[in-house]
Parts: sequence; structure tokens; C-alpha cells
Amino acid sequence: MSVEGVRKAKQTTGENSDKKVGRTTLLAISSASSDKHEKMMTDFQYTLDDEPTEDWSVEEVLRWWHLRANAESDAEYNAIVEALGKQLEEGKKAIWEAHDQVSKIVQDSENLVNQNVKPQMNSKQQSIEKPDPKPKAVAVTAAATRSTRAKKVTTVAPVTSEDTSATDSKPDTIHIDVVDGPYKGQFYDLQPKTRSPCWIGRSSSAKFKDRGISLPVDLEVSTTHGKFEFKHGKFYYTDAGSTNGTRINGEDCEANKPYELETKGMTILAGQTTMNVTLLKLV
Repeated sequence: MSVEGVRKAKQTTGENSDKKVGRTTLLAISSASSDKHEKMMTDFQYTLDDEPTEDWSVEEVLRWWHLRANAESDAEYNAIVEALGKQLEEGKKAIWEAHDQVSKIVQDSENLVNQNVKPQMNSKQQSIEKPDPKPKAVAVTAAATRSTRAKKVTTVAPVTSEDTSATDSKPDTIHIDVVDGPYKGQFYDLQPKTRSPCWIGRSSSAKFKDRGISLPVDLEVSTTHGKFEFKHGKFYYTDAGSTNGTRINGEDCEANKPYELETKGMTILAGQTTMNVTLLKLV
């Protein structure tokens, strides 16, 4: 076989030519039984380090290219396995970090409760610390009395119960319970500000871990999936153009469009992570 013929056969196979003869031969090789395939590879006298020459037959050239394709596939497979292994290690590390954070929060809460518990006083202490029922009289001049009364009338403004209840009941925290997915059982309390949203995504950066939600194990969540915002006194969720999108109460939401969070609660699905979202007042 001539050198030109070998080059044409190599070019035809490498570029996936539409020529009928090359296509028929490749289909015949790929559809052969496993026993015949192993025998063919065992009997092959060349290796990947060899280069086709004019002494090679067409079948030998095709066998050589078949070996090369298998080697490249194995290399890609190993690279994928290695990448998945790294992601798994990162996920395990993130889970343990989250565990440590939750443990610290629980410990701090227990310490705070213990500090706020006042010791019970015995009867002797109560008798000692009992205030004097007869306070001493204090002489006050008439001018001072009039001045004090005048100040009270002019400076003290009435506060209605409606104003107090409206201020106290305004939520300041987004409480999130993860009810399904790789992070089932975890919870987050987010407090986004006007110019400082809380981000959610697969990223493990400080922006997500310290003030948002980091989900590195959920591979269906984008690196930057969405964000929780506070604007004009209300809380919103916005999908940041994620790959797989976000579902709110079972419906797909548009990317880069803020959705107001309801006080009564709602369900948000990002990747495989399902979250129940409610608004609370913690401060």
C-alpha cells in the first residue's frame, strides 16, 4: 500500500469522513462481539507509540486509531473521576464546617441562657434586700413643681398601642428550613440589607458561607444561583440567571426578576434543595 493511501485512510478515519467504505468498516469494527474484539486487539502487533507506515494495511491503520480513541476516552474518564472526587472532598469539608458553625451557635445560645438565669434568692436575702416601704420625704419648692409639670406637658408625646404593635411586628429576618435535598435538616437565618443581599449558590466563598447559603454538594445548583434582597421595607428573592432555574411554590420563576417573599411562608426549589421560607422578627 502506498504512503499516499495510508495518509488518506488516516485522514478519513480521524475526521469522521462520510465516505461509504470508511463508514462501513468502522461500523463493522464497533459492532463486533466482545470476544472477537479482544482477540483482534491481542493479535495486533503495533502499539500507540508506533506511527502508521506504508507497510500497514487499512485494517491495521483502523485498529491503531481504535486503540488511540480508547486511550483518549480512558484519559477523559479518569479526569472526570478525579474532578468528582475533588468536589466530594470539598463538599465533605463544607458539611463539617457547617456542623462546626451550628455547634458553636448552639453552645453560644446555651451560654447566653445560663447567663440570663438569675439565681433564686432565699428568704434571708429577700428580707435583707426588701426595700424600705417608707421613702424619705423630699422638699420641693412650688416654682420647681410648676417647672417640672410644664416640661412634662410640652415634651411627652402620646404613643398609641397601634403604633407600637406595628413597629414590633415588622419582620427583620428570613428563616429558611431545608426540607429536602443534600442539606435536609439544616436551617439558615438571613438578614439582607438594602445594598447587601444574601447570596445562595454552590460557591464556597465567604460571601456565601458567612452571609448567605453555600450548597457545594448540590451539583444542580449554579455557582451563583440567586439572592435574597431587602428593598423598600420588603424582602425579595431573585434568580441570578442560574443554569437549572428556580421554582417558587411549584412554578418556574423568571431570571433577574424579584419575587416578594410572603409572610405566611413559601417554598423555593434550587437544584435538588427544597427550602421552606418564612419571615420572622428576631431583633
